[in-house]
Amino acid sequence: ITMTNGTVDFFDETLPQPFHTALRELTVVAGPVTLPPRVDRLTLAIQARIVGHQNESAAAYCSGWVNVLTKSVDVSCRLEPLRLAAFEPYYNHGPLQARAYDAKLTSTATFTAKQNALEGHIQLEIIDLSEADLSYLGRTIVDIKKLASTGDRTLKGEIQILGPLDDPNQWELQLIPGNEIVQRLVKPLLDRGREMIAIRVGSKTIEVGLSQASEAEMSDMKEQSQQVEQ
Repeated sequence: ITMTNGTVDFFDETLPQPFHTALRELTVVAGPVTLPPRVDRLTLAIQARIVGHQNESAAAYCSGWVNVLTKSVDVSCRLEPLRLAAFEPYYNHGPLQARAYDAKLTSTATFTAKQNALEGHIQLEIIDLSEADLSYLGRTIVDIKKLASTGDRTLKGEIQILGPLDDPNQWELQLIPGNEIVQRLVKPLLDRGREMIAIRVGSKTIEVGLSQASEAEMSDMKEQSQQVEQ
């Protein structure tokens, strides 16, 4: 199967300001494809440009293989730096608002599954965070300049996913800090007994667990991310 220069549009009208994003310049190469499916692996390569709010965009890539019969996968993905302004309708309305200015999101991810048992690692990095703040009812509660006045203002972390490949409703998600500044952001929540946070994705809310990370775990995240980039 080959697709060249395709487009896929997504609309979320549940927000006060409707959100529109799209995959543009979409290219897909996958095969061999058989009906009915055989045990053969289906290899795939996908590349596209993700276009968000106010036409903010970045390139994204995925490659790997899928075996439908054995419910097994091995896929790696990478997102080039994308300005957070692309998601502004999600984080800039309601009592809790974030201003990220020129900050950019970049990400690498790996998804592996054997016999329907999925393990996913999504490394997230927010860069160019020279200015950013989080406010509640107009009052600033987090200022990145004060939080990291003398250190690195890059936010790094990983979302780990475990569960049955064919049932996303049973997936368990865990946010693991990837550097010291994220450790400091998570610690007050854990100290207050807050072990879960709710993250909105489209019209759904996903519960994500919180935990601290050791130096070895943070080093492993960096190594995995570099391997995907290569």
